[in-house]
Amino acid sequence: MGTLPPPTEPLRSQSPPGSSGGLYQKPVQIRRPAAPPTPDLGRFTEPDPGPLAALGAHLKRSRPARPPFAQLISLNRVLLMLLILMVYIILYSKVHKVQPQPGSADESDRPETAAVHKAAEQKVEQRQVEQRQADPRQVELKVEAIGQVEDVDDGSILVVICASRERMGAAMTTINSVRSNTQAKVLFYIVTLRDSVAYARQYIEKSDLKDIKFKILEFNPMILKGKIKTDSSRPDLKHPLNFVRFYLPLLVSGYKKVIYLDDDIIVQGTRSDDGFHPPPNSHLLLERGREVGRIEREGGDIQDLYNTKLDPGHAAAFATDCDLPSEVVRSMGMQVRQHTCVGSNVGQTTYMGFLDYRREKVRELGMNPSECSFNPGVIVANVEEWRQQRITKQLENCMQDNVRPLCVPPVWFSPRILFSALRDNLYSNSMAGGVATPPMLVAFYQKYSDIDPSWHVGHLGWSPDTWYSESFLQEANLLHWNGRFKPWDFPSVYMEMWERWFVPDPTGRFMLVRSNG
Repeated sequence: MGTLPPPTEPLRSQSPPGSSGGLYQKPVQIRRPAAPPTPDLGRFTEPDPGPLAALGAHLKRSRPARPPFAQLISLNRVLLMLLILMVYIILYSKVHKVQPQPGSADESDRPETAAVHKAAEQKVEQRQVEQRQADPRQVELKVEAIGQVEDVDDGSILVVICASRERMGAAMTTINSVRSNTQAKVLFYIVTLRDSVAYARQYIEKSDLKDIKFKILEFNPMILKGKIKTDSSRPDLKHPLNFVRFYLPLLVSGYKKVIYLDDDIIVQGTRSDDGFHPPPNSHLLLERGREVGRIEREGGDIQDLYNTKLDPGHAAAFATDCDLPSEVVRSMGMQVRQHTCVGSNVGQTTYMGFLDYRREKVRELGMNPSECSFNPGVIVANVEEWRQQRITKQLENCMQDNVRPLCVPPVWFSPRILFSALRDNLYSNSMAGGVATPPMLVAFYQKYSDIDPSWHVGHLGWSPDTWYSESFLQEANLLHWNGRFKPWDFPSVYMEMWERWFVPDPTGRFMLVRSNG
C-alpha cells in the first residue's frame, strides 16, 4: 500500500466585499487514497495453463504412484534369469562330459586293447550299479587296463597293491617278490591315481613283469573329502592311496577273499644250498636287476598266507604287534617316547600307542589301552563279511569323528565300540601309527583273526638302527619296512634283502638312493 500525502493547510482568503472584516475560512475535505481491495483467497485460481498442460496434469494425477523398489524388482528378474542360465550350463556340462578316447596319449593304439578297455569299463559300470544298490554312496573306481583277465573267481589268489607315482618301483618290487615265490595263480589289482595309470602299465609291459596277470584301477580321492585333516608332519601318511584298504569290497567283485599288501613289503622264499643252481621248484632271484641266483618255492608261498583261517564273524585277519622280538620293541620305545606321552615300551605295541587316552571320549569307547595292536599293512579279508558288517562305513565314521568337533553317533554292530559324539583329535599322525591304523584298530577291536607271525615281520623302517637276528630274518616269510626309513632310500636297514627283488624302472623315473650316490 502507498503512503498518504500530508494534510493540506487551510486556505486563507479575503472577506468578500460587504462583509465585516476578518479572515474567512472555507472548510476543506481531506482526500485519502483508497486502499486496494483485499483478495478473496477462496476464489483465487491459477491462470489457465492451456489445454495441453491441463491434459498432462490430469494424466499425472490419474496415474498411480510407482513404488521406489520397482526398479529393483526388474533388476532382480534379470539376475534370476542369468542364474538359471548358468545352472543349466553347468548341469549340461556334467551330464554330457566328454570321456577320454582310447586313442589318447595315455592309451594304446591297438584295436584289441581298445576293445578290452571298452569291455572292462562296461563291466565296471555294471558292477558299480550293483554296489550302489547295496550301498547308496557313490564311489568312483575305473578299470583302466586289464591284462587279459576276467572278473570271475577262477581259483587265482587276488592281491591288492597300491602304486603311487613316487613309489612305483616299490610296488613293482612287492609284485615281483610275490610272483617269484609261489606256484599258485595270482591276480594283481594295482590301485593308483589317474596321473599314474599309464606309468604303471608301462612299467609292467616293458619289464620282466610283463607276464603277470593284473588290473590297474584308478582310485578317486574325492571319496576322502572331509574325512582327513590336511595338517601333517608326514604328508605320505595322508596320501589318498593310504586309505585304499578301507574300500576293499568296493574294489573287487567275484572274489570272496582278498589279500592286501603295502608297497614297502617283500615276500621272501627259502634260499637253496647253492643259490646259483636252480632247484626243480625255483624262480629267478634278482639283485639290482641282474640274475644272481634262484630261490626255492618252499616257504614264502603267498598261498600259505591266503589259506589263513578266519573265525566266524571275522571280516579280516592281521598280525599282532605283540609278536615282535623284545629288542625291536625296545628300539621302537626309544623312538616313540619322543612324540607321545607313553611311559613304557609296551605302549608302542598296544592301543595306547595309537589312540589318545587322555581324552574322555576315547576312554568311553571301553577299549583296553593294553590290548595288543595290529598292523594293517598285511590283510587277509573276507570280502562278503566285510560288506555285510559295513566295515567301510564304520571306518569312514571314525575318520569323520576325528575331523569334526561333534558328530552324530553312527549305529555300530558292537556296543563295545559305539561312537557317541566323539570329539576331534582322537588320534593323530604324531602318534605311533599315523592316521590309517587307528580307525582299523577301533573297527576291528577284538574282532579279527590272527596271521602267522612269520607272515608279517614289520617295523624294519622304524629306525635306521632297527635290528633283528639273522636267524629270525631267515625264517620270516614276509618283511615289512613300515616307518620313515624305506629300503629304496638311505639310510635304511636290510636294504640288500629288499633289493634282491627290485625290478629296474624301464622309464628311468624310479631310482634307488644309496650312500655312494
